[in-house]
Amino acid sequence: MTHPGRYSLSPARQKLVESLESCRAVDAPEEKDRRRMIHLLVTEAACFDRGHFVPGHFTASGFLLAPDHSGLLLIHHKKLGRWLQPGGHALPNEDDPLEMVKREIEEETGIVDIEVKTPTPFDLDIHRIPAKGNEPAHEHFDIRYLFLVNDPTQVRRCYEETNDIRWFTWDELAATALDPGMMRVVAKVRGHHPDR
Repeated sequence: MTHPGRYSLSPARQKLVESLESCRAVDAPEEKDRRRMIHLLVTEAACFDRGHFVPGHFTASGFLLAPDHSGLLLIHHKKLGRWLQPGGHALPNEDDPLEMVKREIEEETGIVDIEVKTPTPFDLDIHRIPAKGNEPAHEHFDIRYLFLVNDPTQVRRCYEETNDIRWFTWDELAATALDPGMMRVVAKVRGHHPDR
């Protein structure tokens, strides 16, 4: 599909535009992020390139739900010193965030036996990344998916930038300092499973 004065979208990008258009935001910040993501996707050919800094680039991450729906798996990031969901940047010529996040999950947690819980992105979040080294401050346009882990015994710490990896119960998540975007995701997941 060609947009007037814009570049021609690949099939993967066109599918992503359609997915973003069908996503239902749960609050005003997520709706603003959804609209900004669509705009970046249809106007910037290099929007998946990690060297695209104005305003930023797409990343993808995944929230991993325990087989019994009792909690989520998080990794402790060395540089950021925080518990986060697995995820990361696109490889060169990679523009399918679902495939990106599956690769990142395997690289960071060892998990390959996962089931996508929703056909469209589960959450959308744009967050600012401070300047570091040769990289100026920019934004990550993070497309987030929810997965069910079928075999939790696959979990292992296999990522050099990770201090730890572990399952968090819902009570533990409630007592952990999480950013607003992660708190929104926890509320969404629990809304899908109100008995949890």
